Amino acid sequence: MKLFQRFVPLFLFLTLLYQSSLGMAQEVSGKKMFRFSSFGTLALTRGGDDNLGFRGDLDRESLFDGDWSFVPDSVLGLQMDMQFGDRLGGAVQFVGKDRAEDSLKNSLEWAFLRYRLSPDWTIRAGRMGTDLFMLSDYRNVGFAYLWTRPPPEFYTPLAFANRDGVDAIWSSHLGKGTLRAKLAINTSQSTISVADTLIDLELKMSVGATISWETEHWQLKFSASENEFGQEGNYFPGTDPLADALLQASVIWPEATAISERLKINKPKIQYYAVGASYIANPWHIQSEISYFASDMEVYPPSVNGYFSVGYQVGSVTPFILGAFIEPRKPRKVLPESPVLTPAPIITEQLAFLRQTTQTVFDSTRIGQRSVSTGLRWDLRYNLALKAQWDHSWIDGYSGGLWDIRSVPDTNQEIDTFSVNLNFVFR
Repeated sequence: MKLFQRFVPLFLFLTLLYQSSLGMAQEVSGKKMFRFSSFGTLALTRGGDDNLGFRGDLDRESLFDGDWSFVPDSVLGLQMDMQFGDRLGGAVQFVGKDRAEDSLKNSLEWAFLRYRLSPDWTIRAGRMGTDLFMLSDYRNVGFAYLWTRPPPEFYTPLAFANRDGVDAIWSSHLGKGTLRAKLAINTSQSTISVADTLIDLELKMSVGATISWETEHWQLKFSASENEFGQEGNYFPGTDPLADALLQASVIWPEATAISERLKINKPKIQYYAVGASYIANPWHIQSEISYFASDMEVYPPSVNGYFSVGYQVGSVTPFILGAFIEPRKPRKVLPESPVLTPAPIITEQLAFLRQTTQTVFDSTRIGQRSVSTGLRWDLRYNLALKAQWDHSWIDGYSGGLWDIRSVPDTNQEIDTFSVNLNFVFR
């Protein structure tokens, strides 16, 4: 009920805005300047256990205890495409879903203007989706892909779903397809949940480039970006109280000073590289992506992740299998033991608790996981699809960062997730 209380009023408001704007456009120009579309996913999901909470994205609410819920995967979106002549246009997209921090600003996924300089060149400015992977333009549109959700091992670690800035796009025909190149400069903010704590992340500057080639059946894409976090020299968001406690303890625990330094954003730049390919020609649906995430921050460790998916369509039903993984590129860092003060056992306990709390911070963001999924998609109509999926995940000890963690698991875990989705689009 909480989900629909948030989504429905926003959807009704935007529908009324659509009706009034459409009438105004027709009166002023005699042409259809505004085109509205909507999309959504009504998803029933069962996942998590008493310690690890399932979530499709880091900024979404979590599902614990193996319960069934509509909250984790359900989405409702409305998009308005605008065209003010042959050259100038734009788009606005609102997406309603349960988030770790709900706000109208966070629900605004797109809000940009587009200007076509020539048949080959286009520039855009405003808020746009993060264009570093193959589902960039329709990540929230469940109807556009086979699975009940994008593979978490690949899509969840990238915490910034959209960016504010500018980009320039060049396109040209190459062979039987279209070649596109894009250069983007932008910033972003995101609120995620780590160990039941809300953390505000700021991307001070991001410079990214993508190259793609697309035909009727094939799509190839390569992307690279350099990203700089804000607050260089400060402690990672949410860790200031912990760092202060470490500095105070350094009087009797000298190593605590060095440990507190590891909580700082001293090397704020991270690099992201990804390559993807898909082949869709009935009856086959094949898609794969792999990426490398480079970082020197202790609380944002580097990783390699990817997935491979195969579907085979039989009439209106497409069974599929999916394998996904994410592997950390550095070994787990174990903090030095806190001192044992025989004359003051209470202080010894406090230092041990401080050390364990700090170790938990590092372990909560470490990710090591593999999943195998199987399911099917049933296209009920041209704009309506029913999906069912089962995921089995192997989670390494001290590496459950994709999940909302109540306490860091110190052994390997296995968890099943079940989901049934009804996806729709209206234009």
